[in-house]
Amino acid sequence: PPPRPSPLRQPVCSRCMICPQPCILRLALIASLASASAFAPAPAFAPSTARASISSQIALGPRSKSPRAGNMKMVIAPLPAGKRITQPSLLTTAGVTLVGLPLWIFFLIPSAAISQACITVLNKVSPAKKEAVKDAPSDDGVKFPSLSEIKPLKERSLDLVLLGATGFTGRLAAQHLARQYGNSGKVKWALAGRRKEALEKIRQEAADLSGDESVLTVPIIVVDTTDRKNLHKLVDDTRVVVTTAGPFQLYGSNVVEFCAKFGTSYCDITGELDWVRQMIDKFDTTARGTGAKIVNCCGHDSIPWDLTVLELANALKKKGEDLVKAECFDEIKGAPSGGTFATMLHIIKTGGIKTKTSFDPLVRLADGTKSSGAVKNASAMTPKFSKTADRWVGPFFMAGVNAGVVKRSQALLHPGAPLLTYEESAVHRSFASVFVDFVSMGMFFTALMCPPLRMLVNGALPQPGQGPSEKQMGHSFLRITAVGTGSKGSKVQSELYFDKDAGYTETARMLVESGLSIALENARLPSNGGILSPASCQGSVLLERLQATGGTTFSISDLKQ
Repeated sequence: PPPRPSPLRQPVCSRCMICPQPCILRLALIASLASASAFAPAPAFAPSTARASISSQIALGPRSKSPRAGNMKMVIAPLPAGKRITQPSLLTTAGVTLVGLPLWIFFLIPSAAISQACITVLNKVSPAKKEAVKDAPSDDGVKFPSLSEIKPLKERSLDLVLLGATGFTGRLAAQHLARQYGNSGKVKWALAGRRKEALEKIRQEAADLSGDESVLTVPIIVVDTTDRKNLHKLVDDTRVVVTTAGPFQLYGSNVVEFCAKFGTSYCDITGELDWVRQMIDKFDTTARGTGAKIVNCCGHDSIPWDLTVLELANALKKKGEDLVKAECFDEIKGAPSGGTFATMLHIIKTGGIKTKTSFDPLVRLADGTKSSGAVKNASAMTPKFSKTADRWVGPFFMAGVNAGVVKRSQALLHPGAPLLTYEESAVHRSFASVFVDFVSMGMFFTALMCPPLRMLVNGALPQPGQGPSEKQMGHSFLRITAVGTGSKGSKVQSELYFDKDAGYTETARMLVESGLSIALENARLPSNGGILSPASCQGSVLLERLQATGGTTFSISDLKQ
């Protein structure tokens, strides 16, 4: 039946009854409407039928043969069995609409604004001391080897050292090493951290889970990253150091410096882009001189997206075209850990790091000049309907970090390429889902901007070392469906899928395989050192290892008429 006129007597979209410019009242009304279909059993992203009701169109998306999608239309395949994006219940949708939205607008936003204004005034009157690692004094007694004194990589006894093994993600990384490689000599690895007893416990746990008693002989290196006089024993006899010990602004700078100066490669799982910029400014030249490959963001942030854009660019290059637009549509289910929250709270509290340079260090080339390979971040900031995906999409809170890493890769790999527009968004099953997610995320981050509310929120969050259960991580997943547009109009579509929790189980695996790509397959990688990105360093070699060691699949094909 034809759609009824809008109750507000305003022009409406005939596809979903959403006004072109909905006000808060209309959003609330539509969210209530959409919630009625939340319990309807249907496969994820199933197209609506020609005679579907308005509510089912909102829940499942518009008809798949819509002319608005264009002639070249991507296809989002159904999710594998047992994997499903969470759909908000009727009660949740009503609660967010009637309670959460007013609370956010009329209480949280004003409270955060007042708090930030007061902090700004207080900082001008009495500047606050930021909690950050200071530059090491030149007379701290630490001596670094000259280029001729650096131990050759082939003479080093270890392939990889895992630093931070006692943390939540570090423990998962140790388990992956034990299960996948054991201690038979194929991969020579060690555990490192501050507490020997805790490391021995992690080693025992990894041996028990893998059923490999040889893991009990894995070496342990006791080291404190803030004690510079002893850091050499972490880096001087291994090819690669991989670390999960964050916040990296506090605990990573010394490790990066020692790796760069000892010619030891390094991988981490940071998402702290301001800190990455600082490391590029300080140690890129040094790392290039020693050949050390320093690769940040080797986890959920941001390997999946960085490699996706790389493969889109490679596929279009075969057609003689440059990649000018990359659209990534994320389907994800997972839960954050205490360490992630600790890093997030630290950045909000300190305001991050400001690097005083004439241009963004992310686009710095080997000679210190600015790369002409630019990236424009056009990721979703509010809920909207995507014509490309034919689905409701909303903002993904790590899209800014992913765009920054892609920016670094583009600068290093394609310095003369045309402007690349990067667009990332989270896919939702319905308007109700994207509305609830947007308001909930807005409430959470707004509360963090108000110190009194931040303390209350922090008390309810997981603490460092805590995280989702094994069952939760097993039910989680990440799938990125992407479309790349070439400079001559050609389009390709890719799909990258991780069948477990991408934030932790898969991040641990990504980190380990990133390090082993360098340690074991360095001959297949670019020869230069420096502060690099996953795509510009490990690239397709890493993607191959991820597909060979776990539930990762990748496919890419032409998007035809």
